Amino acid sequence: CFCCYAIVRTGDLQPQAALFDEHRWPVLRMATVAQSADLPALRHACAAARDLLDYASQALPGQRLLRLEAYRLPVLFWRYRHDWLAEDVAEPIGRLHNHVQLLDTLCKWFEYSGESQACAEALGIHRNSLRYRLEKIGELTGCDPYKTDDLLRLYLGAQMITRHD
Repeated sequence: CFCCYAIVRTGDLQPQAALFDEHRWPVLRMATVAQSADLPALRHACAAARDLLDYASQALPGQRLLRLEAYRLPVLFWRYRHDWLAEDVAEPIGRLHNHVQLLDTLCKWFEYSGESQACAEALGIHRNSLRYRLEKIGELTGCDPYKTDDLLRLYLGAQMITRHD
């Protein structure tokens, strides 16, 4: 089921989700997008919500409450993930599919915006181990996680893969 309504406080989905749970209405996922001022903007908002829910069902299966503002870039590239140019840009990430630990490390690296200490703590490893893993990612993918262009390529590729939590 797909429905649209205004939430007074942008992004505050928790009370609404609790209300649905209280009434025993099974809601797998909820998403918010920007308010729409006119019909064309509403169409765009609905398309964005659909894309966000599609992305989340494949890439974030454990995530129930979603805000487009938090996933705008991944959703954009998810929409075009089957385009030949997008596949070419994302190709290096495919070399990590058999290296789950390295792929998880890279995703944490993005999640923590390249903050070594915070990323290492989240992974439960020492910073030197994180550095070693990032170097290994660079060797396997041919992309240096410390260089902006290569990092962007890895990031875009990571956004286009399916995860199963």
